[in-house]
Amino acid sequence: MTTRAIATHRVVAHLDLDAFYCQVERRDLRAKTAAGRRDGRASAEDVPLVVVQYNPFERGGVRALAPDDDRELRDGFENHSLIAVSYEARARGVKRNMRGREARALAPACAVVQVPTRRSKADLTLYREAGREVAAVLARGGTIERASIDEAYLDLTESAKKVLEETAWATILEKARTSHAAGASAVSGKGYASVAWWNRDESEWREEEKLLAAGAYICFNLRKACVDELGYTLSAGIALNKMLAKLTSGMNKPASQTVLCPDHTSTLLDELPIDRIRGLGAKFGRELADGLNVKTIGELARTPLRKLEEVCGEEKAQWVRKVSLGLDDDPVKAREMPKSIGTGKTFRGALAIRSIASAKHWLAELTAELNDRCEADEEEWNRVPKLLTLGLSSPDERETSSGHCSRRCPLRPGADEMAQDALTLLSKWASGRERWSITGMSVSASNFVSLEKDSGDVVEMFKNATKAAKAPASVSATPAASPIKADQIDKNVLAELPEAIQREIRASMGLLDKSTGGGVKRKNEITNYFSKKR
Repeated sequence: MTTRAIATHRVVAHLDLDAFYCQVERRDLRAKTAAGRRDGRASAEDVPLVVVQYNPFERGGVRALAPDDDRELRDGFENHSLIAVSYEARARGVKRNMRGREARALAPACAVVQVPTRRSKADLTLYREAGREVAAVLARGGTIERASIDEAYLDLTESAKKVLEETAWATILEKARTSHAAGASAVSGKGYASVAWWNRDESEWREEEKLLAAGAYICFNLRKACVDELGYTLSAGIALNKMLAKLTSGMNKPASQTVLCPDHTSTLLDELPIDRIRGLGAKFGRELADGLNVKTIGELARTPLRKLEEVCGEEKAQWVRKVSLGLDDDPVKAREMPKSIGTGKTFRGALAIRSIASAKHWLAELTAELNDRCEADEEEWNRVPKLLTLGLSSPDERETSSGHCSRRCPLRPGADEMAQDALTLLSKWASGRERWSITGMSVSASNFVSLEKDSGDVVEMFKNATKAAKAPASVSATPAASPIKADQIDKNVLAELPEAIQREIRASMGLLDKSTGGGVKRKNEITNYFSKKR
């Protein structure tokens, strides 16, 4: 296995923020303390802290709590569900899904902080912004793939090679040896402990081990930068591929990093449940476990290929065999720009939506948030979405076995327009159903197009913006462009443009005096205007 791994010459890190929501809230509390807005007790690092969900049954509706508000809950008001638990609280027996009062019973000094709320639901803006800050620091190390709001993969291969070329081996080891070396005791049968594994003579290190050491050196520096610049600790796993890095990163949390010794791969995987490997969970994983009568990755690896093919077919069998041996060629893919933006809310039990009026209210709330996020995305990435998707979860849904379905239509910009179109989609879904209920609802925007100014398209920009504002929701394709008409132009906007461009737009509408046109072919003033260095 090691020989095959050497040929790839890859080193990948998986970095995970420790109790992320709690760290964000702790930093927020420190900032408020520094500003003299509160006492410093809850901001202290050794004080247990938990983050709780809002109360959906709050009398008068869920009250809005901005990130800047005092969101620490006092006695009698803290009995909400826990969604994040600091390591200080975990050490006292506090666990997620407990209630705030249970946390206080186990840790009387525990600070209980509620998530920010807006539009009657959780507002995750504070955490998203913190995640982006961390990602910006980590991106210094190489190609980054954000896996979620609080974790990311880094391809450190090229950076590690450069470190090996430019940095003294002793300097690399000075920081790399702070890492745990998973499986060091099994290396080459020599019985090395972790410290001894790092202290070997340079001549004893194989090529892929040196890459891992350089990757550990880089990870150490990145994690230190996150602490020094942002105040956040991370744990990391450094291995030869994404799958192994992910499995390794959680081995020595919090605030630590672990390098997976290449020869230890089979030991790590041997007793691991099948569903711990991405792609082997849910239905497919259960089918494998039942069809082969296996429970662990080790048992899967020892299953003959022929038997794997009988259960899942030739193509899938090849993939299953590879991952069971710890082989993964999935690249780290840069995903700086999200492919979609979405928001949603669940409505459990008595909160289930059962009327169009109730659905209309919540669609207005959700699309208002979606519109805010689309505007922020446009500001950051200079693009706009073209597709609106409504997602519904319902026990009455007959189209899918999961009870989830989606409906789509062209996206018109603006919160009111999105709310109207989403309601049209929902009404069509509800029509013909005598009774229905909705336990989950989401809206998302996708199919982004760049707003980079294509010089010849200003006329179409005027026309399409006006058409989009008037067009109702439809699942049909966008109509072909037709000649622009005078009533489609905002004359106030037109008046702000340079005269030559005004003339070209007017000419496209046939509004200019024919004598001005003659038989002379005029240059494209719109193209020239946007091509100028301004």
